[in-house]
Amino acid sequence: MTRQVFILNSLPTFAYPFYVYYLRTDGKYYGWDAVNNRFYNFSTPNIDDLVGINFEDLQDGDVLSYDSATQKWINKAFTVTKSYGSWKNDESQFAATNTEGYGIKFNTPDISEQGINIEADLLGNKTLIKFLNPGTYNIQFSCQFENLSTQFNDVSIWLRKNGQDASADVIGTARYITIPAKYDEINGRITVSFNYFVEAIVDDYFQLVWATTNSEVISMKSYEAVSPTPSSYSSILTVSQIN
Repeated sequence: MTRQVFILNSLPTFAYPFYVYYLRTDGKYYGWDAVNNRFYNFSTPNIDDLVGINFEDLQDGDVLSYDSATQKWINKAFTVTKSYGSWKNDESQFAATNTEGYGIKFNTPDISEQGINIEADLLGNKTLIKFLNPGTYNIQFSCQFENLSTQFNDVSIWLRKNGQDASADVIGTARYITIPAKYDEINGRITVSFNYFVEAIVDDYFQLVWATTNSEVISMKSYEAVSPTPSSYSSILTVSQIN
């Protein structure tokens, strides 16, 4: 029986692959170093016993790391913790003008402090999505808008990275939404939802930004509970690490 795994050295960086063998006859682990054409007996004390690893659980490409404190091997494939979080905003949001972009607020955490935080922007609003770990992330969100006018009006949403003005706008991320017009006594309403895949390093932050063509009649609306439906948030955000 063999598995091709990687041994994590002390730098830490990935070393070249070892072919790890488990010999049922003597219950020991052996590794074939194809680079140096050597066999290593991982079960002898001076080589580091593969204590803590169940060979049956190993998969090709797994990464093994030796913990000198516990004197056990750890399969990093089973111990990697991915970052994630979920937030919402229970207040309606408004644009002061038709010519500015405004950060979408997420003032209430559902799941937080798991490698991703929502921090205050320069206006003191909780709009900045900050990453504490490098990786690829999925930013998924939804917003609901209300139109008080009998005319159609537009909203745009886009992404900013590591900045809070137009210089930080991420090219190609703008999306346009037409808000339905008011009909009789019913205000126009629409909920939009989409996502971005982003790459982030430690302390990178992103901001979701919105603007409208008519700030007097368009709002990002939060609603109180009205039987039989529960309350409704103006914006909801979930962020999860892909790798």
